[in-house]
Amino acid sequence: ERDVLRALVPSAEIAVVPTIHSAHPRTVGFAPRRDILFVGNFNHLPNRDAVTWFVNDIFPQVRATLPDVRFRVVGSHLPDSIAQLAREGVDIVGWVHDLTPLYEEVRLVVAPLRYGAGIKGKLGESASRGVPFVCTSIATEGTTLTNGSECLVASDANEFAEAVIRLYSEESLWEQMSHRAQAAIEAQCSPAVAKVTLTNLLDSLGL
Repeated sequence: ERDVLRALVPSAEIAVVPTIHSAHPRTVGFAPRRDILFVGNFNHLPNRDAVTWFVNDIFPQVRATLPDVRFRVVGSHLPDSIAQLAREGVDIVGWVHDLTPLYEEVRLVVAPLRYGAGIKGKLGESASRGVPFVCTSIATEGTTLTNGSECLVASDANEFAEAVIRLYSEESLWEQMSHRAQAAIEAQCSPAVAKVTLTNLLDSLGL
């Protein structure tokens, strides 16, 4: 979006203010964790599409290899179309007051977003808590997260399922991405980084 605006108005001064996430100490390692989590506000249509795609096209492949894994769907404004996706292995939870217990229980997060814009808060939140994730390239837009380093990125259902199975099963990879994603989000989205960006922007405006 910044590049588009710069192309349209070359004289404009444009600053990107990131979503803000503070790192949380990770107290639970790989072994005790289980299941897969998606978090999103379902008034946002890309979240509806993402969950529907994952449940219908990706998760059956995951369950074929990991038959005991469950997919937990959490978020506000849950429509009937998402509630009706509940089935064996798919828990449509809806809104929860505090996500902390979930982030301490689940093994990984997915962000199978096929369209959307801006920095995705769901990835920043997951990374800040040390929970690694599989996502699409759309989901990583605006971040410094890269495939194979801080996360696994997949473009179609088969690739996505394979990436989920791999990250869910390989402890060394999971630990690596847990620490790298947390460090990357801290470097880009910490309160201190946001403060510098906002201060410079306000100073440039004479405020």
